[in-house]
Amino acid sequence: MNQSGMTPEQFRATAEATFLATGRNTLNDAVTNPFFGLITNGTLAARTVTRGQLMRPYPHFTGVQTQSEPIGQSRYDALQMKVTRRFANGYSVTGSYAFTKQLEQTRFLNDQDVLPVKELTEFDLPHRFVVSSAYELPFGPGKRLFGTATGLTARLLEGMQINGVFQAQSGYPIELTGGESLGRSALLDSDKQTPNQWFDTTAFRQRQPIELVRTARLSDVRSAGRNNVDLSFFKTTQISESVKLQFRAEAFNAFNHPEYSSPNAAFGNANFGRVTSTNTFARQLQFALKLIW
Repeated sequence: MNQSGMTPEQFRATAEATFLATGRNTLNDAVTNPFFGLITNGTLAARTVTRGQLMRPYPHFTGVQTQSEPIGQSRYDALQMKVTRRFANGYSVTGSYAFTKQLEQTRFLNDQDVLPVKELTEFDLPHRFVVSSAYELPFGPGKRLFGTATGLTARLLEGMQINGVFQAQSGYPIELTGGESLGRSALLDSDKQTPNQWFDTTAFRQRQPIELVRTARLSDVRSAGRNNVDLSFFKTTQISESVKLQFRAEAFNAFNHPEYSSPNAAFGNANFGRVTSTNTFARQLQFALKLIW
Protein backbone atom coordinates (compact mmCIF):
# COMPACT_ATOMS: atom_id res chain seq x y z
CA MET A 1 0.00 0.00 0.00
CA ASN A 2 1.15 3.62 -0.60
CA GLN A 3 0.06 6.88 0.95
CA SER A 4 -2.96 7.08 -1.38
CA GLY A 5 -4.25 3.79 -0.02
CA MET A 6 -3.93 2.04 -3.46
CA THR A 7 -2.06 -1.11 -4.31
CA PRO A 8 0.97 -0.82 -6.69
CA GLU A 9 -1.13 -2.30 -9.52
CA GLN A 10 -3.87 0.27 -8.97
CA PHE A 11 -1.34 3.08 -8.72
CA ARG A 12 0.30 2.12 -12.04
CA ALA A 13 -3.07 1.95 -13.76
CA THR A 14 -3.81 5.56 -12.87
CA ALA A 15 -0.63 6.63 -14.74
CA GLU A 16 -1.78 5.18 -18.05
CA ALA A 17 -3.18 7.67 -20.58
CA THR A 18 -6.15 6.86 -22.78
CA PHE A 19 -7.93 8.57 -25.67
CA LEU A 20 -4.72 10.07 -27.10
CA ALA A 21 -5.11 11.71 -30.50
CA THR A 22 -4.00 9.48 -33.37
CA GLY A 23 -5.26 8.67 -36.84
CA ARG A 24 -5.11 6.52 -39.98
CA ASN A 25 -6.04 6.79 -43.62
CA THR A 26 -9.59 5.41 -43.73
CA LEU A 27 -9.57 5.49 -47.54
CA ASN A 28 -7.36 2.41 -47.39
CA ASP A 29 -9.97 0.41 -45.44
CA ALA A 30 -11.30 -2.70 -47.16
CA VAL A 31 -15.07 -2.55 -47.70
CA THR A 32 -17.59 -4.71 -49.54
CA ASN A 33 -17.08 -4.55 -53.28
CA PRO A 34 -20.41 -3.72 -55.03
CA PHE A 35 -18.91 -4.86 -58.35
CA PHE A 36 -18.07 -8.36 -57.14
CA GLY A 37 -19.51 -10.84 -59.64
CA LEU A 38 -20.05 -8.10 -62.23
CA ILE A 39 -16.36 -7.48 -62.92
CA THR A 40 -14.49 -10.74 -63.43
CA ASN A 41 -10.82 -9.67 -63.66
CA GLY A 42 -8.43 -7.26 -62.05
CA THR A 43 -8.51 -5.78 -58.56
CA LEU A 44 -12.26 -5.03 -58.83
CA ALA A 45 -13.06 -8.74 -59.13
CA ALA A 46 -12.32 -9.34 -55.42
CA ARG A 47 -14.96 -9.45 -52.66
CA THR A 48 -13.52 -6.32 -51.05
CA VAL A 49 -12.16 -3.06 -52.38
CA THR A 50 -10.66 0.04 -50.76
CA ARG A 51 -13.02 2.77 -49.68
CA GLY A 52 -10.95 5.25 -51.69
CA GLN A 53 -11.63 3.33 -54.94
CA LEU A 54 -15.39 3.71 -54.43
CA MET A 55 -14.98 7.47 -53.96
CA ARG A 56 -13.36 7.96 -57.35
CA PRO A 57 -15.41 9.63 -60.14
CA TYR A 58 -15.54 6.33 -62.03
CA PRO A 59 -15.30 3.68 -59.28
CA HIS A 60 -15.92 0.79 -61.69
CA PHE A 61 -12.64 1.63 -63.50
CA THR A 62 -9.15 1.47 -62.03
CA GLY A 63 -7.99 3.92 -64.68
CA VAL A 64 -9.36 6.04 -67.51
CA GLN A 65 -6.88 7.16 -70.15
CA THR A 66 -6.86 9.13 -73.35
CA GLN A 67 -4.39 8.22 -76.08
CA SER A 68 -2.25 10.13 -78.59
CA GLU A 69 -3.02 13.65 -77.37
CA PRO A 70 -0.50 16.13 -78.90
CA ILE A 71 0.26 17.84 -75.57
CA GLY A 72 3.73 16.45 -74.81
CA GLN A 73 6.97 18.26 -75.53
CA SER A 74 10.71 17.97 -75.02
CA ARG A 75 13.64 20.38 -75.02
CA TYR A 76 17.35 19.78 -75.49
CA ASP A 77 19.98 22.43 -74.73
CA ALA A 78 23.69 21.84 -75.17
CA LEU A 79 27.08 23.50 -75.14
CA GLN A 80 29.33 21.47 -77.43
CA MET A 81 33.05 21.95 -77.96
CA LYS A 82 35.57 20.10 -80.10
CA VAL A 83 39.33 20.50 -80.44
CA THR A 84 41.29 18.67 -83.16
CA ARG A 85 45.01 18.45 -83.77
CA ARG A 86 45.24 16.99 -87.24
CA PHE A 87 47.75 14.26 -87.96
CA ALA A 88 51.24 15.75 -88.30
CA ASN A 89 54.70 14.80 -87.06
CA GLY A 90 53.41 11.35 -86.24
CA TYR A 91 50.45 12.07 -84.00
CA SER A 92 46.90 13.47 -83.83
CA VAL A 93 44.50 14.28 -80.99
CA THR A 94 40.76 14.97 -80.99
CA GLY A 95 38.84 16.02 -77.88
CA SER A 96 35.15 16.82 -77.47
CA TYR A 97 33.00 17.94 -74.55
CA ALA A 98 29.24 18.36 -74.26
CA PHE A 99 27.38 20.06 -71.42
CA THR A 100 23.70 19.28 -71.93
CA LYS A 101 20.27 19.18 -70.35
CA GLN A 102 17.22 17.44 -71.75
CA LEU A 103 13.73 17.97 -70.35
CA GLU A 104 10.42 16.42 -71.34
CA GLN A 105 6.73 16.67 -70.58
CA THR A 106 5.29 13.36 -71.71
CA ARG A 107 3.49 11.85 -68.71
CA PHE A 108 1.12 12.79 -65.93
CA LEU A 109 2.81 12.27 -62.59
CA ASN A 110 -0.35 12.50 -60.48
CA ASP A 111 -4.02 11.82 -61.11
CA GLN A 112 -5.05 15.40 -60.46
CA ASP A 113 -2.45 17.04 -62.75
CA VAL A 114 -3.78 19.23 -65.55
CA LEU A 115 -0.56 19.15 -67.61
CA PRO A 116 2.23 16.59 -67.98
CA VAL A 117 5.03 16.95 -65.45
CA LYS A 118 8.21 18.74 -66.53
CA GLU A 119 11.16 16.51 -65.67
CA LEU A 120 14.54 15.25 -66.83
CA THR A 121 14.46 12.59 -69.50
CA GLU A 122 15.55 9.12 -68.45
CA PHE A 123 18.65 9.41 -70.69
CA ASP A 124 19.73 12.92 -69.65
CA LEU A 125 23.56 13.18 -69.53
CA PRO A 126 24.84 16.54 -68.23
CA HIS A 127 28.49 15.89 -69.07
CA ARG A 128 30.27 13.85 -71.73
CA PHE A 129 33.99 14.04 -72.53
CA VAL A 130 35.85 12.03 -75.18
CA VAL A 131 39.52 12.14 -76.20
CA SER A 132 41.03 10.01 -78.97
CA SER A 133 44.60 10.00 -80.19
CA ALA A 134 47.00 8.21 -82.52
CA TYR A 135 50.78 8.26 -82.19
CA GLU A 136 53.33 6.75 -84.57
CA LEU A 137 56.41 5.64 -82.68
CA PRO A 138 59.54 7.45 -83.96
CA PHE A 139 61.35 4.27 -84.99
CA GLY A 140 62.31 2.96 -88.40
CA PRO A 141 63.09 4.33 -91.87
CA GLY A 142 62.51 8.05 -92.20
CA LYS A 143 61.86 8.48 -88.45
CA ARG A 144 63.82 10.31 -85.78
CA LEU A 145 65.35 7.12 -84.38
CA PHE A 146 66.95 4.47 -86.57
CA GLY A 147 65.92 6.49 -89.59
CA THR A 148 68.62 4.97 -91.78
CA ALA A 149 67.90 1.35 -90.84
CA THR A 150 67.56 -1.13 -93.67
CA GLY A 151 66.81 -4.80 -94.20
CA LEU A 152 65.46 -6.87 -91.31
CA THR A 153 66.12 -4.12 -88.75
CA ALA A 154 63.96 -1.69 -90.72
CA ARG A 155 61.16 -4.24 -91.06
CA LEU A 156 61.16 -4.89 -87.29
CA LEU A 157 61.12 -1.22 -86.28
CA GLU A 158 58.90 0.40 -88.90
CA GLY A 159 55.18 1.12 -88.81
CA MET A 160 54.45 0.99 -85.04
CA GLN A 161 51.48 3.01 -83.82
CA ILE A 162 49.68 3.43 -80.47
CA ASN A 163 46.01 4.51 -80.33
CA GLY A 164 43.77 5.37 -77.41
CA VAL A 165 40.20 6.46 -76.69
CA PHE A 166 39.07 7.81 -73.31
CA GLN A 167 35.37 8.32 -72.50
CA ALA A 168 33.86 9.89 -69.40
CA GLN A 169 30.24 10.82 -68.87
CA SER A 170 27.65 11.44 -66.19
CA GLY A 171 25.17 8.82 -65.03
CA TYR A 172 21.45 8.64 -65.78
CA PRO A 173 18.71 9.99 -63.48
CA ILE A 174 17.13 7.45 -61.14
CA GLU A 175 13.36 6.96 -61.09
CA LEU A 176 11.80 5.77 -57.85
CA THR A 177 8.91 3.29 -57.89
CA GLY A 178 6.65 2.31 -55.00
CA GLY A 179 7.94 5.02 -52.68
CA GLU A 180 7.85 8.74 -52.05
CA SER A 181 10.49 11.27 -51.02
CA LEU A 182 10.52 12.61 -47.48
CA GLY A 183 11.60 15.98 -48.84
CA ARG A 184 15.36 15.69 -48.46
CA SER A 185 18.14 14.71 -50.82
CA ALA A 186 19.11 11.04 -50.97
CA LEU A 187 22.57 11.84 -52.35
CA LEU A 188 25.43 10.33 -50.35
CA ASP A 189 28.94 11.76 -50.09
CA SER A 190 31.35 10.14 -52.55
CA ASP A 191 33.32 8.49 -49.71
CA LYS A 192 30.14 6.84 -48.41
CA GLN A 193 28.64 5.81 -51.74
CA THR A 194 29.21 2.11 -52.49
CA PRO A 195 27.50 -0.45 -54.75
CA ASN A 196 25.79 -1.83 -51.64
CA GLN A 197 24.33 1.59 -50.77
CA TRP A 198 24.24 3.94 -53.72
CA PHE A 199 21.87 6.46 -52.11
CA ASP A 200 20.26 7.18 -48.75
CA THR A 201 17.36 4.73 -48.61
CA THR A 202 15.98 6.36 -45.44
CA ALA A 203 15.04 9.46 -47.47
CA PHE A 204 11.91 7.69 -48.79
CA ARG A 205 8.69 6.22 -47.45
CA GLN A 206 6.11 3.74 -48.71
CA ARG A 207 3.68 5.09 -51.29
CA GLN A 208 0.05 4.62 -50.32
CA PRO A 209 -2.24 2.84 -52.84
CA ILE A 210 -4.49 5.86 -53.46
CA GLU A 211 -1.98 8.62 -52.86
CA LEU A 212 -2.36 11.51 -55.31
CA VAL A 213 1.26 12.72 -55.13
CA ARG A 214 4.22 10.99 -56.70
CA THR A 215 7.97 11.64 -56.85
CA ALA A 216 9.45 12.41 -60.26
CA ARG A 217 12.87 11.28 -61.42
CA LEU A 218 15.60 12.14 -58.95
CA SER A 219 17.79 14.88 -60.43
CA ASP A 220 20.50 14.73 -57.76
CA VAL A 221 20.96 10.94 -57.62
CA ARG A 222 22.30 9.27 -60.74
CA SER A 223 23.88 6.04 -61.86
CA ALA A 224 27.67 5.75 -61.87
CA GLY A 225 28.29 7.00 -65.40
CA ARG A 226 31.23 5.99 -67.57
CA ASN A 227 35.00 6.09 -67.19
CA ASN A 228 36.57 3.90 -69.86
CA VAL A 229 39.85 3.60 -71.77
CA ASP A 230 40.41 1.57 -74.95
CA LEU A 231 43.97 1.07 -76.21
CA SER A 232 45.46 -0.50 -79.32
CA PHE A 233 48.86 -1.17 -80.90
CA PHE A 234 49.38 -1.48 -84.67
CA LYS A 235 52.51 -2.76 -86.40
CA THR A 236 52.54 -2.44 -90.18
CA THR A 237 55.36 -4.19 -92.01
CA GLN A 238 56.23 -3.54 -95.67
CA ILE A 239 56.60 -6.99 -97.30
CA SER A 240 56.89 -5.77 -100.87
CA GLU A 241 56.21 -2.58 -102.80
CA SER A 242 52.45 -3.21 -102.83
CA VAL A 243 51.91 -5.66 -99.96
CA LYS A 244 51.83 -4.88 -96.25
CA LEU A 245 51.15 -7.04 -93.20
CA GLN A 246 49.50 -5.36 -90.23
CA PHE A 247 49.44 -6.82 -86.72
CA ARG A 248 46.83 -5.46 -84.30
CA ALA A 249 46.59 -5.82 -80.53
CA GLU A 250 43.53 -4.14 -78.98
CA ALA A 251 42.41 -3.83 -75.37
CA PHE A 252 38.81 -2.79 -74.68
CA ASN A 253 38.22 -1.47 -71.16
CA ALA A 254 42.00 -1.67 -70.84
CA PHE A 255 42.09 -0.86 -67.10
CA ASN A 256 39.21 -3.24 -66.32
CA HIS A 257 37.17 -0.41 -64.79
CA PRO A 258 33.63 -1.51 -63.79
CA GLU A 259 30.74 0.54 -65.14
CA TYR A 260 27.90 0.08 -62.70
CA SER A 261 24.28 -0.09 -63.81
CA SER A 262 21.59 2.02 -62.18
CA PRO A 263 20.78 0.96 -58.60
CA ASN A 264 17.56 -0.80 -57.71
CA ALA A 265 14.99 1.96 -57.14
CA ALA A 266 11.93 -0.16 -56.26
CA PHE A 267 10.99 0.82 -52.72
CA GLY A 268 10.45 -2.24 -50.56
CA ASN A 269 12.63 -4.48 -52.72
CA ALA A 270 15.34 -6.37 -50.83
CA ASN A 271 17.96 -4.73 -53.09
CA PHE A 272 16.54 -1.20 -52.82
CA GLY A 273 19.42 1.25 -53.16
CA ARG A 274 21.91 -1.40 -54.26
CA VAL A 275 23.76 -1.83 -57.56
CA THR A 276 23.48 -5.47 -58.58
CA SER A 277 24.98 -5.50 -62.08
CA THR A 278 27.28 -3.73 -64.53
CA ASN A 279 26.45 -2.55 -68.03
CA THR A 280 29.88 -3.05 -69.52
CA PHE A 281 32.18 -5.98 -70.05
CA ALA A 282 35.42 -6.85 -68.28
CA ARG A 283 38.72 -6.19 -70.04
CA GLN A 284 38.82 -7.81 -73.48
CA LEU A 285 41.96 -8.42 -75.54
CA GLN A 286 41.83 -8.89 -79.29
CA PHE A 287 44.62 -9.80 -81.72
CA ALA A 288 44.52 -9.81 -85.51
CA LEU A 289 46.64 -10.00 -88.65
CA LYS A 290 45.62 -7.99 -91.70
CA LEU A 291 47.11 -8.37 -95.16
CA ILE A 292 46.94 -5.17 -97.21
CA TRP A 293 47.59 -5.07 -100.94
